[in-house]
Amino acid sequence: MGKMFNFLTINILALFISGCNDELKSVPAKNHHLLVFLDKSASVAGTADGFSTQFAAQMDPILKQTVQTKGDRVAAYLIHGSTTGNAVVLERVFKEVIPTESGKGPETFKSQMANFQHDLERFRKQVGQELINYLGDKSTGEANRQTDALGSLEVISTFMNTVPKGDTCLVVYMSDMVHAQAQPRNYNARPIKDLPEAKTCAEQDFAWLQTNRKVDGSRFENLQVHIIFPSGNTQMTQNDKMMYYWEALFGKVCDGVKVTRN
Repeated sequence: MGKMFNFLTINILALFISGCNDELKSVPAKNHHLLVFLDKSASVAGTADGFSTQFAAQMDPILKQTVQTKGDRVAAYLIHGSTTGNAVVLERVFKEVIPTESGKGPETFKSQMANFQHDLERFRKQVGQELINYLGDKSTGEANRQTDALGSLEVISTFMNTVPKGDTCLVVYMSDMVHAQAQPRNYNARPIKDLPEAKTCAEQDFAWLQTNRKVDGSRFENLQVHIIFPSGNTQMTQNDKMMYYWEALFGKVCDGVKVTRN
């Protein structure tokens, strides 16, 4: 699983960012935006430690490719019973400008590049550790007893409205992706039986979203989504069904969304 996980991560990032083989010599003209959802609901509470390990293994390459220059942004929201409420826990923007060689001697430029690299690595490590801390926090409360996974689509819609045209956005979920509220359906109480039912549920839930959530499909164009499910043999069958469901649901919201998984 680890080798396959790393292979998928590398390929996702290769699709997400083109022309960035050397992060310091080929900095993209536009900015990157990373939106992370951390599942804090009771349904994944027992896998929190394992989730943190998975997340730590993947965050270094993701942050390396998504945070490269001034203006690159990382934001994180919690998935629980109030996902569309005050669920934002982190928003950081890298503010350092990459040095240029123009008008400088080689030693001066080398020193400035070293300082920039140091600031860049420190920013990535700080953000990565903050995300891991939020994920590993054994928080409890009423909001954690439900899972408004569908609410994340409203958050994405609002977030994408702040992303300038031409910038790229990668959405990463650390979640079992099981929506567990009375409306439109509690998938913990009534799990999806098979892939045909997953597709039907996605179609029905999309219709529900149109009248119960503020989701603008036009903002999802060219969005890339990566889902990190909890690992373990007991989770695999459920993960396959939920992946099929979310692929179908994102496809209904906007045909251009690319969805991958661990």
